[in-house]
Amino acid sequence: MALNTIPRRHLTWFRPKSLLVLSIIIVGFFLLRVPSFARMHIVWFLREINRGLVSVQHVGSERLYGRYSIVYYPGGEEEAAKIVQAAAERFLPRVATEFGIELTRRVPVIVYREQRELNRFFGWPADEGTMGVYWAGTIRVLSPKAWILETDADIEEIFFRTGPIVHEAAHLMVDYQTRSNYPRWLTEGLAQEIEQRLTGFTFEPPESILGWYSFTALENFDSLPDQQTAYYQSLLMVRYLNQQGGGGLMSAMLSDLAEGFSFNQALKRHLGFGMDEFEANWLQWVD
Repeated sequence: MALNTIPRRHLTWFRPKSLLVLSIIIVGFFLLRVPSFARMHIVWFLREINRGLVSVQHVGSERLYGRYSIVYYPGGEEEAAKIVQAAAERFLPRVATEFGIELTRRVPVIVYREQRELNRFFGWPADEGTMGVYWAGTIRVLSPKAWILETDADIEEIFFRTGPIVHEAAHLMVDYQTRSNYPRWLTEGLAQEIEQRLTGFTFEPPESILGWYSFTALENFDSLPDQQTAYYQSLLMVRYLNQQGGGGLMSAMLSDLAEGFSFNQALKRHLGFGMDEFEANWLQWVD
């Protein structure tokens, strides 16, 4: 049976220690030379640097090349890597289509043999559990063999249905389409919505909800104590927006974010109200 309750993670900034110095140097250079550049342009540049360094960082890894992905994996994980590649090749173009994006470059997908190896890369505690991470232009996943029991008849089918590829691919599309200019709850809600649409998988909703997070609190998404409620609330917020604005709203808002508008400004442009009214209306709708 698959352990499908492990949370997914999403990171767009640089955390591994090996890149910390490089990141500081690059950010400092840009701030000194072109101080008018917005944060979104700096993050875009760092993301592309990181993406370009993947082949160097994993020079000793085995590789599988597909039309839409390059899968890097450790020796002995070829079977698992082929499953990951099959999922990436099936779902990356489908997720891109959901956002109206055409993939022109292969997406780096890195497979980790064990949870502790994935955690070590990000400097996380040993007990941190996640099946997948989107980070700076790359998708990093835990080997299917690490969380799907060998007694399960069809590991590939389980990985396709409950694995992290669709979820993390959605994060990647949002990151690129908005030039990294978006609230965290938005990408989490969109990733869940698209995941359910393409695979039928949904996170388990909270058994009981003592209260919703304020929209201000959601700005510190990762530090919220009840992550299950935070994820579920993000999904409901995205569904409310789609209901209010129709099918074209989200695409229009993502385009505005790419132009440098804040989410509050994008709301006002397309729905005629800002975050305060959005919060009040959403609370009434969800109750």
